[in-house]
This record gives sequence, structure tokens and C-alpha cells, in this order.
Amino acid sequence: MALVNCPDCNKEISDSAEQCIHCGCPVKVVQKEQNRQRANKSVEDINDNPVMIKFNEYKDICRNEISKNQEKIDKLSLPLGIIGVPAIIFFVIMIFTLSHPDDSTIKTIGLFGFLATVIPVCVLAYISSSLENKNKYLLYDMEQTKNTLPKELLDVIKNKEKLDNQARYETLARLSSKNPKCPHCQSTSIKRISTTSRVISTSMVGLGSKKLGKSFECKSCGYTW
Repeated sequence: MALVNCPDCNKEISDSAEQCIHCGCPVKVVQKEQNRQRANKSVEDINDNPVMIKFNEYKDICRNEISKNQEKIDKLSLPLGIIGVPAIIFFVIMIFTLSHPDDSTIKTIGLFGFLATVIPVCVLAYISSSLENKNKYLLYDMEQTKNTLPKELLDVIKNKEKLDNQARYETLARLSSKNPKCPHCQSTSIKRISTTSRVISTSMVGLGSKKLGKSFECKSCGYTW
């Protein structure tokens, strides 16, 4: 266990302390925010590097291309749906004529109607699929290009991404904690263990109490955590 200085009062405290024992400063929270600010500053500094300038220009081009492709895909979804419905109807008519081979009129309508609708559906689906594949390739190529950057630049970027991912994880954890589930049976039928209940249980059972140091109890299976 090492000693560090509190970012608020500058007095020495344990590096594992959640808050300062002298001034009550939430050390871990402050340190994470300071690390994030330093990471942001480092990224701003390296953005002036000629290699990063070129990479950012390339990344902007790729993102613009991905955005345009996605707009085209979204526009294709409507005609696909409009043409796809009659294509299914004409296909059902074709199947129906198999059991009525003498009805040539319905058979002709079903066949030509199906061909007239399924061909544009296939063409639109092919174009949409090609655009999606282009976007996947652009995303992959951006990632591969980023990995070819000089190590000192890549380390700064990865540190920034790591802190951002941690922040997103903590936000999701806080949101999910509003509707916690039992880790044993995944039931949402749980209750918070009150301080009074915890004290009574500990006083009666002692250190063997299952509520000792726990915050929730599952109403379904009785598991506490």
C-alpha cells in the first residue's frame, strides 16, 4: 500500500482510499477526472503532429463516406419495403397456381408479377448490401491505419479510449443499479437491506449473519449481496 497526496488538501493518504480521511474529498472520482482531463490535453497536443494531421484528415474522409453510404441505405429501405410486399403476394399466387394448373390467367399474372417485382428487389438489396460492406471495410481500414501510427501517438490515443470506455461503463453501471437484478437467479424481485435489519441480524447471529456487509436481498431465492 502506497501513500499519495490528496488532490484537495495535499495531505498524505492511502492510494486505495475512496475519500480523503482529512477533508473528505472523493479522491477516486477526482483522480479519474484529472486523468481524463490530462488524456484530453494529450490528444489535443498530439493533434498538431504531422502524422496525426494526415490520419485525422483520412479519418474525416472515411467518416463522411460512411455517413453518405448510410444515408443511401436508409433511402433504399423504403422502396425495398414497398416493392417487397407485392413480390411476396405474387409469389403466393404462383404457389397457389401449382394446385390449379388449368388456371392459366392467374398463373400468368403470378409469374410476370413476381418477375416484375423480385428483380428490382434483388437489385436494391444488392446495392444496399454493397454499401454496408463498403462501410465495414472503411471502419476496418481506419482501425488498421490507426495501428500503424507511431507508438507514442498510439499510446496516447489508447489511453484516452480506455478512460472513455471506463466512463461509459461506470455510467451504464449507475443506470443499471436503479433496477438491479439478483446475481444468483436474475430475479428483479429484490429488496434493499436496511441498516436496522442488518444490525438486528448481526446481533442475533453474529459474524455469520448473511446480511453482514450486504445491501440487497432477493425475495425469490433469498440470496444477499
